[in-house]
Amino acid sequence: MQIHRGFQVYRPEPKRTDGPGWSISFGGSEGLRDTRIQNQNEAGESLKPWPGSPGNTSKLPTLSRICSATCDVLEVTPIAFKGDRRNKELVYARHIAYYLCGELTQKSYPDIGRFVNRDHTSVMHGHKKVRRRLEHGDPDLLEAVQAVLARLASAS
Repeated sequence: MQIHRGFQVYRPEPKRTDGPGWSISFGGSEGLRDTRIQNQNEAGESLKPWPGSPGNTSKLPTLSRICSATCDVLEVTPIAFKGDRRNKELVYARHIAYYLCGELTQKSYPDIGRFVNRDHTSVMHGHKKVRRRLEHGDPDLLEAVQAVLARLASAS
């Protein structure tokens, strides 16, 4: 822990390879700053973003493909999907899309939220809710998620 202009600064060990590290600075003229530290292997080469991927992120599904596949499988119109209504069928479809966008893309919650006209906290809640229900073994939800994944696989 270092002290910089009266504020505490957290800096992880410089040779950390077990996961992403964060450097947060509170102070100075810069204000709040967080910078992701790139993971590197022993040879100094950057690690690949997804285990087993060839390093080409163009094969990852996009937000629009995930949302359109979810709309197709769950029979929801894209306009209603991005709209303001909050009936049960629309919320169910949105939560599945949030979960798949969070798991299959490298996008942040704010990026996903901007795409579907929602706040990032709504995306976080939907992702967490679907993940919990899948962990508890909800068969209907599992079937819906697998159907959307099959649609994504057949479209590529």
